[in-house]
Amino acid sequence: MKIKQSPTSAVKSGVFIGTLNFVMSPAKKITKPLHRHYHHKYHGKYKHAKKIFIFDMVLVAAATALLATSLYFFFIKPQENFLNISLKQNQKIKIGETHDLTFQLTNLTNQPLSELSVKFEFPASFVIKSSPPKFNPETKTLTADLLKEKEALNLPFQGAVFGAINETQKIIIHAQFREHKNQTLEEQIATIDLNLSEPAIAVSLETPETIMVGQNFNIIVNYKNNTLSNIEQIALAPTLPNDLAIVSNNAVLKDGFWILENLKPNQSGQIQLIGFLRSKPSSGSIALTLQTFLANGKEKHLQTSLIKYSTVIDNGLNLSANPINDKNYLKPGEETTVEIHYQNKTGQTLKNINFNLNLPTGLTGNTTQSTKKEIVPEETNTVEFKIKLAENFDAGAITSAGLALRPFVSFYMADKHLQKSDKLPNIGLIGL
Repeated sequence: MKIKQSPTSAVKSGVFIGTLNFVMSPAKKITKPLHRHYHHKYHGKYKHAKKIFIFDMVLVAAATALLATSLYFFFIKPQENFLNISLKQNQKIKIGETHDLTFQLTNLTNQPLSELSVKFEFPASFVIKSSPPKFNPETKTLTADLLKEKEALNLPFQGAVFGAINETQKIIIHAQFREHKNQTLEEQIATIDLNLSEPAIAVSLETPETIMVGQNFNIIVNYKNNTLSNIEQIALAPTLPNDLAIVSNNAVLKDGFWILENLKPNQSGQIQLIGFLRSKPSSGSIALTLQTFLANGKEKHLQTSLIKYSTVIDNGLNLSANPINDKNYLKPGEETTVEIHYQNKTGQTLKNINFNLNLPTGLTGNTTQSTKKEIVPEETNTVEFKIKLAENFDAGAITSAGLALRPFVSFYMADKHLQKSDKLPNIGLIGL
């Protein structure tokens, strides 16, 4: 049965098909060559001809897109800068010193720039000492009405930068403005690098190359304010050997630091320690280190790190010690005897010998033996110390504890006053 179409629907159908053919005609012009290429090069020649063809087309499309992107960025005209933003001074900074920093904004265009607003992003460790008149310290912004063509605007600051040596601090500058002809708001951003290349304080550490056990020696720290500004606080952190006994010093450590305050420009000074080593370390040498910190409020910024090595030689007096009768544990009121064994290997006669045993809290007894006037070379002998646990010794919740005792011997050898010590085995204390 034949269905008759109305003239109106026939017209509509023809218009639709014609429009579709018109729209699809460019696509057909592309797909026909691809269709011929597929049947000529792929169809019937490969097992998965359609998949290989599609994969090749994807590769060609990707390569074409990459080439087009490369050509675009190669030939595109770079965006023109309206301003040149720079720092007039040297960007190498001495840490902690007040510097003149003049930021210059130069109009590179041939027309005025209006409604100029400059915002600074300073690092947290940057301390502003002075700024331009129109600078708002709260918002860190500055405004100017007009910057004429080729005109330069200088923005002078004074400030100090704190940080670690060889660190780079960045100042970011945002400039907003309008071109005279083009009323759109433009923005330009610049980054200024400040290289912290020189420490605020010059420090040196002096120790002897060779140290004899028991002989006093000097540890000298020289320091100098290396800036043209007042420095509020410098902290020096030494690391000293555990077996070092300090005889005298002209500076006191506080929480592991020597604190130097209110140093004037180019002010110098010296810290001196006098001490001796109680015994020779197994390595045969000691290392003394010193770190320098510049304080900015509660923050401390590392400036320098120094290390000095010294060779340690024995003085030839050998010591050993132990409790006699194997009395290694004491109850309140009990006593024991400790023997100090010595042997003179110095090759010289030792004079004015004092044997000392410092007793911790809770122990009583004789602490000094001074009966020996001299010890001849190769002499071997013992000195006895009687120690007693206090009658009212109360360990509280602790039923036992251990104490390490250390005997000292002081003597003169070839007009040199020496001191030697050694560690005793632990003596156990029973408090209940």
